[in-house]
Amino acid sequence: MKWYVTLLFLLFARHSYAQNTYFEWVNPADASRERIEVGSKKHLKEVKPGVWETVKQLAIDPTIFKDLPPNFSNQFFNVNKGKNIWFTIEGTGMVYQFTPATSAFVRIDHTYYRGCNFSALQFVRQNKLYSLGGYGFWAHNRNLTCFNVNQKEWDLFRTNNLGPEAVNIGYNGYSAKADVIFAGASEIKSNLVEMKEVFDDRLFVFDFKKLSWTMLGHINPELPFKKKWDVCWDGENFIQFAEGNLYLIDPIANNVQVVEDNTQSFSPIYNYDRFFKKGDTIHLYRGNSGVVLKLAKNDLLKKAKYIGPFYTNKSPYIWIVIGSFVVLVGLGIAFMLFKRKRKLKLRFASDFDQMELDLIQHLVPLAENAYLTNNEMNDILGLNDKSQDNQRKIKMNLINQINQKIEMKYQVKDAICRISISEDKRLKAYYMKKEAVALFNK
Repeated sequence: MKWYVTLLFLLFARHSYAQNTYFEWVNPADASRERIEVGSKKHLKEVKPGVWETVKQLAIDPTIFKDLPPNFSNQFFNVNKGKNIWFTIEGTGMVYQFTPATSAFVRIDHTYYRGCNFSALQFVRQNKLYSLGGYGFWAHNRNLTCFNVNQKEWDLFRTNNLGPEAVNIGYNGYSAKADVIFAGASEIKSNLVEMKEVFDDRLFVFDFKKLSWTMLGHINPELPFKKKWDVCWDGENFIQFAEGNLYLIDPIANNVQVVEDNTQSFSPIYNYDRFFKKGDTIHLYRGNSGVVLKLAKNDLLKKAKYIGPFYTNKSPYIWIVIGSFVVLVGLGIAFMLFKRKRKLKLRFASDFDQMELDLIQHLVPLAENAYLTNNEMNDILGLNDKSQDNQRKIKMNLINQINQKIEMKYQVKDAICRISISEDKRLKAYYMKKEAVALFNK
């Protein structure tokens, strides 16, 4: 049976990152888990939940484990049409290979990389192993790399532009059908004293044909990507488990459907659950519990309801129009005020000095029953650095001078009035009489 064909549909977006002392994978022939223990060097198979039987004692060169962390996490990938299984070690550049036909287990890299690639998106494309992003050593990694089998090293895969700032936890997956990478909603951690965790709500796509990243839009806020959740990628859809719901997300068709059924969901344990797809069915493994959940995707789709697009292109067009209108209105108002001030200065420059004109220009535009408070008067006249007595004297002298000039030239008595504010009789306010305002608005 060509079981390797089924591996094309495996999902690798979220794997178990529990700390182990063994290499683990899922056999696509029967969806059972298998392991190679580092200590005993045995090949084991899970025959029932939590019960493992020895398949074979392996002859492994112990030196291949010398750089292996005491506890580690692995991802697994099928290559060479099912002839080999590759394992990558979380947070390192190490790559191991197991050949089921010969039971050979070897290390195939020469790297000693320890860096910021924890929770990286790793996948196989055209029989080559890729790794995108990750986090570690207080830094985010946004690089796309490819494992060079001949050199036994990781090479930088150069692109025409940069994608998201971070790729670690989020909606990250490679679509072999479209030959694109989707990446979005990753967690971004700051290195400041007050460390903050931000989830980027944008969805990006990388096209291998164009070698370019494109920002598709902003992720639907109804999706709980900022809360506790887990997501798996089956090559076509993101399947998200959160808050008693199961979300089916199609990034190509750009839609989200939800199954509101607690029996079809669960509370995910991040870094502990492992997902695997065989045919139409998603298998979920948890620790030594074996398969704890089986989900047939087509059955889920029958009872799922559409809740909206996965992402939206928040076009700035409408905001540009609104913003332009606001700016134009603001400019218009500013221009009218400027013209009014200029007109006042030109008409009354010979009658009033600059300080008097400044006060008049603030009193004339006031609406009916509006006034300037003491503090506003101080700001206008620049009196805040003076004592209260000096402030009061300067204001009274200035108002008396203006009132005298207006009365002498226009026969309007007490043009600027001083009143008590109703809320507190001790507080004073100032306004200009209608007759005087009309004179300056001519």
